[in-house]
This record gives sequence, structure tokens and C-alpha cells, in this order.
Amino acid sequence: MNNTPDPTAMTPIPVDRMPLGDPIPLNARRKPRKGTGRVAVAIYAAIVAGALGVSAASEPTTPVANEGPAPQPTVTVTAKPAPAEPKPAVPQVCLIALNQADKGFSLASETMDNVQGVFKAIETLDFDAATPYLNKQETVNEKLHSLAPMYNNSKAQCREAAK
Repeated sequence: MNNTPDPTAMTPIPVDRMPLGDPIPLNARRKPRKGTGRVAVAIYAAIVAGALGVSAASEPTTPVANEGPAPQPTVTVTAKPAPAEPKPAVPQVCLIALNQADKGFSLASETMDNVQGVFKAIETLDFDAATPYLNKQETVNEKLHSLAPMYNNSKAQCREAAK
């Protein structure tokens, strides 16, 4: 790895050498003109209206005599839909897995609340204020550790039932 400085890289200007005042001279600034936004919208609307007018004017409104009779409207006949197949019942083990997943998400939400409380305590350097959140998180961790194997078991049984 080469430690020589890149000659093309920009070097920062020391604070004591920074130019003071506005870097753009006052006479170089463009002042917005009043009403330019409305004029632009009017021009755009005129262009769109002109384009629509041209396309509408280019289409004949009456049939030409040499084209023959006007086409007749078609009637679409739809077949009756087939009777719906009954929905397969959700296996009970899948419902159990979903309930356990809901509990897991709830515990994850509690974890985020506890983490937020700990960060606020650390931010204010009040480490004693973090203790209640850490105690709550220990309870949440115990619940998660007991829930995880049950959920994984239910999840596997649900997938097996779906085969």
C-alpha cells in the first residue's frame, strides 16, 4: 500500500485562511422572475392541448363511403365459472406455529423497547436508569429461549403437513 498523498486530491483549506463573506457576488445572483411558473404551466398546457387537438383532428368523425358498413358491436358470452373448490383446512399444527410466531414478534418488540431505554440511559450517562430495562430484557430472553424450540418444532411439523 502506497502512503504517498494523491496530488489530485482536494486539500482542505485551514479555517484561518477561509474566505469571509458570500462567495457569490451580489450582481451574479439571478433573481427569479415573477410569474415564470405560471407561464411554464401555460406553455405546457398549450403543448398538451395542441397535441390532443392534432390527434383528434386527424381522425375522421364520419365513415368514408368507400369503407363499407360500420362494424357491428360484438357480444361476449362468458361461461359460468366452475364451482370453487373448497379451501383446504389449515392444519392445527400450522395455526399453533403461527401463534408462536406472533408471540416471538411480540417479544422482539419488547426487546426493541428495552434496547431503546438502555440507549437513552447511556446517552444521559445515567447507568442506573438502564438497570430496569436490562432486568426486563432478561425476562424476555427467558421467554424467547423457551419459545424458540417449540416454534421450530411446530414449524417443521407444519411444513411436513403441507407436503
